[in-house]
Amino acid sequence: MRNSARAVTVALTAMVAGLVAPGVASAALSIDALTAAPSVPQAGGHGDFSLSMSLSGTDHAKTLVIHLPAGLIGNPGAATPCSEDTFNARGCPTSGPDSAKVGVSSISATATSAGVPTDITASGSVFVLQPREGEIARLGIDLYPDGAAAILSPHAILNQSIVSVRTKGDNGLDSTLEGLPKTSQTTLGDADVHLKGLNLTLNGQGAKGPFMSNPTSCNPATTTVDIVSYESPDPVSRSAEFTPTECDKLAFAPKVAISATGTVGKGGRPALKVAVTQAVGEAAGKRVQLALPDAVTSELLHTDRKSCTLEQLTAAACPANTQIGTATAETAVLPFPLTGPVYLAASTSGLPGLAITLAPLGITVVGKTAVDSKGRLVNVFDNLPDTPLTNFELNLNGGTAGIIGTTRDLCTGAPAIAEGSFVGHNGASTTANATMKVAGCKGGSPTAGKPTLTASLHKPGTKRATVSVKVKAGKNAKKLRRVRITLPSGITVRSVKKKVLAVSPRSLKVKRVGRHVIELRTTAKRGVASMTVKLKAKALKTSRKTKRSIKVRATDIGGTATTVKRQAVKK
Repeated sequence: MRNSARAVTVALTAMVAGLVAPGVASAALSIDALTAAPSVPQAGGHGDFSLSMSLSGTDHAKTLVIHLPAGLIGNPGAATPCSEDTFNARGCPTSGPDSAKVGVSSISATATSAGVPTDITASGSVFVLQPREGEIARLGIDLYPDGAAAILSPHAILNQSIVSVRTKGDNGLDSTLEGLPKTSQTTLGDADVHLKGLNLTLNGQGAKGPFMSNPTSCNPATTTVDIVSYESPDPVSRSAEFTPTECDKLAFAPKVAISATGTVGKGGRPALKVAVTQAVGEAAGKRVQLALPDAVTSELLHTDRKSCTLEQLTAAACPANTQIGTATAETAVLPFPLTGPVYLAASTSGLPGLAITLAPLGITVVGKTAVDSKGRLVNVFDNLPDTPLTNFELNLNGGTAGIIGTTRDLCTGAPAIAEGSFVGHNGASTTANATMKVAGCKGGSPTAGKPTLTASLHKPGTKRATVSVKVKAGKNAKKLRRVRITLPSGITVRSVKKKVLAVSPRSLKVKRVGRHVIELRTTAKRGVASMTVKLKAKALKTSRKTKRSIKVRATDIGGTATTVKRQAVKK
């Protein structure tokens, strides 16, 4: 009995050792090597993207998924899509303006027939196909055996890859090939096929323009390949990375536009449209912050306002009464715009945020809402995907269901200014402001008038000579930041010390920048509506032959400069 028990123990030990021994483990499918990188590493560049991998093991590859790095994208519009019927008939055009070709591919495999293994290779083209409903893109791979392998198996190897977006996480692209061949018909009968290697190159340029585009971030970009075999549902994986370069050479200059319609009087709830646009080829925006004009305020905390809970948002089940608008995003890499509802999203702290789900991709972005130190409503969208948008439009409903209220009549007073600040995936930051366009005002939206100038010269050529200048911001114009005054010839500025000046408001600082020129600058962050300065007798030296023309260059808080002239009036 003891010997029998010992024999069983030895046998079990041998079986376990056999299961973990290297020789047996190598029978399972494995990815032995993987490289994936563009030929041109520049951020946002359009080099050929090449992937190469080698496999080993006795399992048969069934499904292959290539997880491309976030921001590495292909533009199906760079080629003329080929129909599936034409592709299956191997008739997709490979050249000319209507070419559907966007790359090349090759495989190596071992085909075993009648117990005789034969190494074979096959190569061919990659085409853009017409996507099926709900798909963003579909690629066709047309391979044909090379050399002697074509005599053994004179059949094309056709496969299609579905391109999808990772809606959770980094929103990168996945390319999935299913139903890889396990057997193949040959002149010697059916052969058992084991995939040993795959090479894929997607072109930087298509027949109609750039096809592949690098990420606009210079962080390491990781490509991961997953393969599932016919024998096991558990995928094997391997990753490779490259790092884009020269992010500083990538442009990033978003622009903002804002408009209001509906009830634009004081206490109204107008509809707002906000658009952020960028030129093709710029870095993608990573963070977008927009401060709405102080002429509008938040209506978010009213008791009639309903919010979509986190659970409802996660389940894509936000109630209809939580929708507050719509959004549209356009990108050069998709032939169609992305659209979707905008929901009021519940927040654990502060004001409710904005949640946007863009179809058909199903990408959801959530923005935070707050009120800044100036009392303005601020929306922030952070960690946006590395997908360059040419236009993003946010439309917020008006009326009783609107979330925006007015603090004054938008048709009167100074123009309402929205201030945007942006951070790109390339690390660049910039700002952009926009004057709100208001529909329904008499004579159109408020227009900014030019600054007005009042100037007087008293007792020129005497020891009691004085000069007074008042500059006032134009009607509906931005407030003043700086004013440069050029006095008439015959008047020299001796001093700008406080005791020889009188200024209003007190925030003004006076600087002499020439014999006849002084500059007024306010320290008030929001600027001032007017600037007044009187140069007393001890500040000046005058001649009786003094000319009477005073020149003023006024600069507002937005940086716009206006020059005005006026004949000085003698008292």
